[in-house]
Amino acid sequence: MATNDAPVVVGHVALIVRDLDKLGDFYRSVVGLEELSADRGTIRLGAGGRVLLELRGDKAARRSRGGSGLNHTAFLVPGRGDLGAFLRHFTALGHRLGAAEDHGASDSLYFSDPEGNGIEVTADTPRELWPRRNGRIAMYARGLDLRAVADDAAGVWRGAPEQTVVGHVHMQVGGIEAATDFITGPLNMEIVQGDGGSMFYASGGYHHHLAVNAWG
Repeated sequence: MATNDAPVVVGHVALIVRDLDKLGDFYRSVVGLEELSADRGTIRLGAGGRVLLELRGDKAARRSRGGSGLNHTAFLVPGRGDLGAFLRHFTALGHRLGAAEDHGASDSLYFSDPEGNGIEVTADTPRELWPRRNGRIAMYARGLDLRAVADDAAGVWRGAPEQTVVGHVHMQVGGIEAATDFITGPLNMEIVQGDGGSMFYASGGYHHHLAVNAWG
């Protein structure tokens, strides 16, 4: 997939959680990640033998109150058929989405885990169809036709496909300028697009590996 062709990618995300067993079960049964290893206080989950998420238990951890920190982790599945299968699975379990958006470069489903950590399950559209303006990627946010996505389901969801990766991470920050200096400096990513409230960055021509916002 395009995100893994880049010089710099997101390997995995680590979350500090209060109820390790409950969160572990959620990411296995709902998101479809496979438990790859566990030791005292830590569970590692992923797909295709690769760790995508590490859960670190800490009963004293404070719940996020909307300040700086994680907005969401995006798990990128191989195609729209996989996204449709996930949507059918997710709704059959009785869960509700927080949002569903067509970004031009991807189709995305948004929800949260039991402790409020944001999750996106997403599938890229073909690279040649990504919207562009003045030679640059120009993503947008439009309502996603959920019925059409469900109709495109490629069979029954049997867990995250082996090719699933962390497509991107979106964070809430105290200042866009400082975040940009770090991401374009030490991390050597390029600005893809943005405005005064949010910014998107990528490596190797992808639509984005990291995003930040200062909405909070």
